[in-house]
Amino acid sequence: MKTKLDFLMPYSLMLAISSSVMGTDLYIAGMPQMVEQLSCTTQKVQWTITSSVIGGSIGTLFVGPISDFYGRYKLLILMQCLAGLAAIACGFATVVETVIGMRFLYGFMGAGANVITFAMLSETFERRRAATYMAYMTSMITFSLIIAPFLGGMIIKIYNWRGCFFILGLLNILTGLGVYMTSFETLKERKTFHLISVFKNYRKVLSDSIYLRLSLIPAFMMGGLMLYWVNASFYFITEKGLKPNIFGLQQSLTMGINFVSSLLSGHLMEKIGVRKVTQIGLYTMFIGVVVGLFGSYYNDFFVLTGMILFMCAIGLSFAGYISLSLERHQQEVGTASALTGAVRSFMIAVGTGSAHYFYNNTLSPSFMLLTGIALVIILMYVGCYKFIQPQEV
Repeated sequence: MKTKLDFLMPYSLMLAISSSVMGTDLYIAGMPQMVEQLSCTTQKVQWTITSSVIGGSIGTLFVGPISDFYGRYKLLILMQCLAGLAAIACGFATVVETVIGMRFLYGFMGAGANVITFAMLSETFERRRAATYMAYMTSMITFSLIIAPFLGGMIIKIYNWRGCFFILGLLNILTGLGVYMTSFETLKERKTFHLISVFKNYRKVLSDSIYLRLSLIPAFMMGGLMLYWVNASFYFITEKGLKPNIFGLQQSLTMGINFVSSLLSGHLMEKIGVRKVTQIGLYTMFIGVVVGLFGSYYNDFFVLTGMILFMCAIGLSFAGYISLSLERHQQEVGTASALTGAVRSFMIAVGTGSAHYFYNNTLSPSFMLLTGIALVIILMYVGCYKFIQPQEV
């Protein structure tokens, strides 16, 4: 049933996913305090991040299919509140093992916002409007990643690392309440839950080659971006002598450009449609990696220019690809959204884990790989192009 505040639903969903993605960056500056106050090693504190990522990856695969059978609305509210309670439990922990366990639970429950919000937008709005809201949601995610370290630093300065978890828990619970007040059930037809039906849904989605290509494109973009960031930190700080805080500022400014381009993407999708905006993003990405490849041999100015263009491309087209992929499976959109998130997480892990293979004290190998990724993305998009309907109401 719709509510009087249902016009606020897209914005409450944006806030819900924003509170979820702040889960790590909000307390990362307090990790040295955690080592001291919990009397543990740095490696154990780092496991609080790893356990959350593992929990999120597992949760992503379960949440989507379950929401296809039991509905989105109540499940999202429940998972937001449980994620909040898990974060608050971290704040009261006296041993690091408790934090690790609760962070796993937080990651698992946080998968609800990461999966269900996109599914609800896809079911509620037609393609152009859904993609526009997804673009704004991407902007909110980027904004959260920019502001979380600064907010966390302020909290630690005023209180300590525990305050970060208390604030995080409160944000999750409040955004869950916001979803309760402004949203409604978007699943039109509920089915009886059977485990075999879950596997059938996954099989149906995985057998759709067009969906897989549209899902892999943003996943490849994010994997390439993470590979660059890992290697750029070594290159600019170790080889070029850039101070860590200046490098951090450089990265924040780059994320800011992504934030602006995501906002611009939302406006463009309203005016010229999703397909044309994804094409613009495609051209921008290719120009960016070519400029960056040239700069990696000659001048760092072109390296930064290339990555700015690459970030613009992600901001312009990321939400469009997600929208187009989910549109193909409206009956199993929860499952499709879960797979999209899982593939993206996997590619990010591959990008960060394999970065050292593409670094030789310069960024040339990284940009050679990014150029190859761009060509693969273009080929995948060309293969999908004729299946993307140009007419959008």
